Amino acid sequence: MKQCEGHIDDAEKDKVIFDVLEENQEVDDEATLKRRLAGPSVLKSGQESVNQEKINEIIYAASKGSKYFEAEQKRDLELRNRIERVQKEVKEYYRKLECDKAFQREWAERTDEIDSYMEELRSSRDLSQVIVHVDCDAFYASIEELRNENLKNVPMAVGKGVLCTANYMARKFGVRSAMPEFIARKLCPELVVIPLNIPEYAKKSKEIQDVLAQYDPNLCPASIDEVYMNLTPYMDRQEFTKDEDTMQKVVMEIRNNVLEATGVSVSCGIAVNKLLAKIASNMKKPNDQFIVSNEAEVIEKFVSELPTRRINGIGRVLEQELLGLDIKTCGDIIHNRTILSYIFKEKTSQNLIQCSLGIGSTIVEDFGDSNRKSIGCEITFSNAITSGGLLESKLQSLCQSLADDLLKRDLIANSMSIKIKTDTFQVHTRQKNLRGYIYNDTDLFCEALKLLRMEYPLRLRLLGVRLSKLTTKSSYFASQIKFSKQNSVPCPVCHKNLEDDLAAVNQHIDLCLNTETVKTVINNEKKELPLKRKRNTIDVFFRH
Repeated sequence: MKQCEGHIDDAEKDKVIFDVLEENQEVDDEATLKRRLAGPSVLKSGQESVNQEKINEIIYAASKGSKYFEAEQKRDLELRNRIERVQKEVKEYYRKLECDKAFQREWAERTDEIDSYMEELRSSRDLSQVIVHVDCDAFYASIEELRNENLKNVPMAVGKGVLCTANYMARKFGVRSAMPEFIARKLCPELVVIPLNIPEYAKKSKEIQDVLAQYDPNLCPASIDEVYMNLTPYMDRQEFTKDEDTMQKVVMEIRNNVLEATGVSVSCGIAVNKLLAKIASNMKKPNDQFIVSNEAEVIEKFVSELPTRRINGIGRVLEQELLGLDIKTCGDIIHNRTILSYIFKEKTSQNLIQCSLGIGSTIVEDFGDSNRKSIGCEITFSNAITSGGLLESKLQSLCQSLADDLLKRDLIANSMSIKIKTDTFQVHTRQKNLRGYIYNDTDLFCEALKLLRMEYPLRLRLLGVRLSKLTTKSSYFASQIKFSKQNSVPCPVCHKNLEDDLAAVNQHIDLCLNTETVKTVINNEKKELPLKRKRNTIDVFFRH
């Protein structure tokens, strides 16, 4: 019972904090909307000196009255309503905790279960690995600066309609990735915008990966400009000690080699797992590195002080829900672990706890295309397109691009979906399972066109195509040949034609051999035994 009382005391402290928050918090309808309009990249490096509140005001004013603004305003209202429902739910749980003894016991039991789960996580923690997250600095912009050195001295961004990245000079004005171009020009009127050149970026990405592969041949690319590496085998082969100084020297050597060979600077995070390495790589950008200690206590202290948004997997919506409960850091998540288990689904609350303890995956390998779940591409339009002919032309280009990707990866698809974003910024998808596997641009376009025309008339800002239920072309056609009659094989025992399937042939031959052996034994026994007079049995007597 003392243990239960301890849990209740902790819950009472939480409740006091929550009550103070509820009493003092003045709901500003515009505050959350301004944060939302600021976009998902507010934590990008190079913007530390930016007056974010001022930037948010400019973005708010520039967006106001547009359809985009109205759509975001609607989504923000939905989010605020959901947060209010969660706050009421939390208040009800704490009310029950004051007067409901059965719920008090349930709360204590649940807290014990969560604590046991945390101890299991801690005991299974792997602290032996040296995982590095390599992140290229302003990748697209860096390549454009290599191609034109004059761009290094001006604020510059890459993209069209919506920016993909910006150099560090542009970031000082608040310009960043995923920002509409017209807003970026409001923040920085002298901004130079360069169109995308994906083939050039892919080529440079391959060059960088070739350098990294000298240290870890099993690279795990996370995107075109970031890669995970496991340096543990390399350091073991070199008989290096895994102290922080040695790890720092090895990673510095890697960064210098990448810069010398490709002209692109990279930032690196060094840690015992992928979660921490990803966080660390953003701590000292650009062109630097950061290491997280491999001691469990130091890791937990480091993570506990991080804002929740720093954790990969906690997006803007979940961040706002947590902020609505006055949960700002990962340490706050651990402190409020019990109430969070009531608010969120089990998988979400467990993932929050796991991340807040600094526990992540240590598996670093390129799983290849055979394990891909889907493949797709999309295009954003700076102005809404209404012309059916133009839309279908864009769709055909997307299908051609997809066909090229499928060919390069030896893949075929059995399911297709299209994604559209209207001029009111509503996103819709329509999916179709196909009768067979397809891979060429003609078949892809034919199926995608049927899905698109079901949505007419349209005013689109974005169009995308995605393929799923993938398999390799070679394995699919091999399976088709395997079951054809012309590829049958004869059984060496009974001479019956069998399907050319090794497992099935072996099973049949085993059965045949057993049957023939039994027949042979019986026949031999009959030849060797003398003839006996037939004798009636009691069964025969009763049958008569």
